[in-house]
Amino acid sequence: MKKLALLTAIALTLVLLFSALPAFADENEMLKIEVKADELTVTITGDFGYTDWIGIYPEDHEGYTGSTIWWYVGEDGGEWVLPYDDTDVQRNVPGVFDEDGLIPGKYFAILLANDGYEPIDEMEPVYFEIKDPNAAPTDGPAATDEPAATNEPAATG
Repeated sequence: MKKLALLTAIALTLVLLFSALPAFADENEMLKIEVKADELTVTITGDFGYTDWIGIYPEDHEGYTGSTIWWYVGEDGGEWVLPYDDTDVQRNVPGVFDEDGLIPGKYFAILLANDGYEPIDEMEPVYFEIKDPNAAPTDGPAATDEPAATNEPAATG
């Protein structure tokens, strides 16, 4: 009887311990966005199909059709530094970068499946901002070189 109680206590402890741990695979671990000075770094990790792709859109864009820029991510993802690694990037409308570099604005990125418009693993968009390097400082917190990506839209106003 004591062995059964001990085994039950151990099993319950393990269940409680593992249920308190964070999930091992956060869907946004697949997509990382980093903005520094004149570079936008997009890092995609995971296993993908040949026709899985990333779309980048203006922050206020509705839905996932009509991306500003997009490209296929390849089976294993990869890292792209824009505007330098633009050889695979398809442009639908002006935005994100041009021959002069990054275009200031608020954007979001999302991984989409199989040449379609459904997010991979129901992931949420990753929002980011490219700041105008010539803009006057605001009364807000001091600017840093830290990544400005989040899963929440940037506040407007």
